[in-house]
Amino acid sequence: MSIVREKISGATTRLEIAPINDCRYVWPENFEIELAADAAAGDTNLLLVATTNTRALKSPFWIEFEDADGVPYAVRVNSDLAPGATSVNVDPLPAAYAAPNVISTGSRAKWPLLVPGIETINVPKQIETVETSDMDDEGYKSNEVTKQGAEISADGFSVFYSAGRHQLMEARQTGNKLAVIVTYPLPKCNTGFTIGDRFRCFAIVSDSSKESSHSEYVKENYTFLSSGKIEEMLPK
Repeated sequence: MSIVREKISGATTRLEIAPINDCRYVWPENFEIELAADAAAGDTNLLLVATTNTRALKSPFWIEFEDADGVPYAVRVNSDLAPGATSVNVDPLPAAYAAPNVISTGSRAKWPLLVPGIETINVPKQIETVETSDMDDEGYKSNEVTKQGAEISADGFSVFYSAGRHQLMEARQTGNKLAVIVTYPLPKCNTGFTIGDRFRCFAIVSDSSKESSHSEYVKENYTFLSSGKIEEMLPK
């Protein structure tokens, strides 16, 4: 029997993250945040169309608005986002968002947060570490699970000003856990993106590095250490 290998074109693997700021291991909801009024450099409060989340998002966290032309704007939120919120406090918007480059009314931010530029992600099959230890003086030994977890590695192009990168760097510095969701594209997907295999876990960013060479794009690498099993999600 021959093995048919399908090339995946026009789509990349998706890495989505959401910070765990309240010690509750709950998977993030999927929803969008829509801007109800223009926001410009120096603003510290954003007016929103009433949000559709059913649980509060605990601050701080990053979001990335995208306007009608697809231009992204990274914003760091410093107040909790309550269900049905119509405004939220943010760190002062940078000078780059001065007129005419304001974040326009109707711009939307998706949650959880997409990390752009990712080329490859490795989700290992091994999810447990089993060690052998002495149980008594007679020399009997037993295998016992001492921890559960695995390392997920991801690499891709550095998108320096993206909210996803800022969130990863902040998690790396603070040691806070993230909800990590990996979505592989379905083969035979020549255009757009069709969801294939999906995995998720709670993890810390245990390592990150940057690579650069002459005439090459700057690349970044991330390693996530899961705090438990990596769960395979049912197709949508």
